[in-house]
Amino acid sequence: GETSVYKSCCGDQLNLANPTEFPVCNKKEPNLPEDKHDGWCVGCESLDQVMCGESCCPSAEKDGTCKYDKCCVSESIGNSMKCCDKDNIIKIITDSVINEASVDFDLKKIYGKKTDETQENEVIDFVKRFPLSGDYSLLIVKDSKNLSSDFKNIISYIENVNSNSILVLSFNNNLDKRKKIYKSSQKYGTVFESKKIYDNQVYGWIESQCNFKSLNLHPNSIKIIADFTGNDLSQIDNELEKLKLNSNKDDIINPEDVEDIIGFSKEYNFFELTKVIGKNNYIKSLEIVSYMSKNIKKYPLPLIIGTVYSFFNKLFIYHSIENKNEAPKLLGINPYFINEYREASVVYSMKRISRIFGYLLEADKRSKGIEFDNTDHLGILNDLIYKIFKSN
Repeated sequence: GETSVYKSCCGDQLNLANPTEFPVCNKKEPNLPEDKHDGWCVGCESLDQVMCGESCCPSAEKDGTCKYDKCCVSESIGNSMKCCDKDNIIKIITDSVINEASVDFDLKKIYGKKTDETQENEVIDFVKRFPLSGDYSLLIVKDSKNLSSDFKNIISYIENVNSNSILVLSFNNNLDKRKKIYKSSQKYGTVFESKKIYDNQVYGWIESQCNFKSLNLHPNSIKIIADFTGNDLSQIDNELEKLKLNSNKDDIINPEDVEDIIGFSKEYNFFELTKVIGKNNYIKSLEIVSYMSKNIKKYPLPLIIGTVYSFFNKLFIYHSIENKNEAPKLLGINPYFINEYREASVVYSMKRISRIFGYLLEADKRSKGIEFDNTDHLGILNDLIYKIFKSN
């Protein structure tokens, strides 16, 4: 999704000591290489924020810039960094602009509704007025796609903003960059795009957020959370906050703690399934898929099959890597887990894995109801596990 922030003072650009090291588009640095222009970097005096790039980094340099090739939001207090999906961006803006005294007078949140044709005018009326208590009026619109069919009135306002108001339009899906609402937003305000991270980046993301939140998670704990949340950054942030509230700062948070605090099973999860398959433990594999098949909401069949496929795909690649010391980097996994692939490579040859890919494809078709009853989850999984282990 994307979040657009309209503020008249958002014009001063971030002054980087060495801008060529960072993937930003800086108006005061016109000689920035073309390949570095993959994001916007805007310094808002009133909000003391820095936005740049795509995903988020866990820490900032002393000058408030990104350490990494990623996106960050720098708050005025201590350059603390936060996960910058759209919900966190909105929270940071709200916390920076609205105080306790003004929250009842100068803050308004609405959801766009296709059935309400008066909403666009309601938005314009609010942002044109002067704040009643604080320095600014803040209006946040979620599901903004439903606010208007052409955004004609909104665009007119954006081109002549009230310097005492801030309008935030949040979209759940990408906004067509050819639309005038996008072009006007980019010209007169700030556009922030919160892209989903890839599945192979989730572990590193959780690791970086743990560093930021001063959480010490065991690698297996991170893997369990990654398997359950996928690339939903908001859910990851929520689960990590639960762990932070229910643990001491210096504690190492083990899988048992994750199970007790969050409710994710340390024994029956995607990570454990691929682990026991890699160890050639047929009985335990059947036990885990039997448990999973009883809770299809928590363990969707396509996700189970996809997880097993991902494991064997990485194992296949592991076989082809000549210098095994480079395997963690090439596979995109934490070095802590590389021994599991080393052990599994003894059990599963490349020829055997090739046959397993065929079984996985067959299971995937069955899960979609192609020539099979896709409601029999346990039957599909038992058959898959049987074929994997009998594929010699």
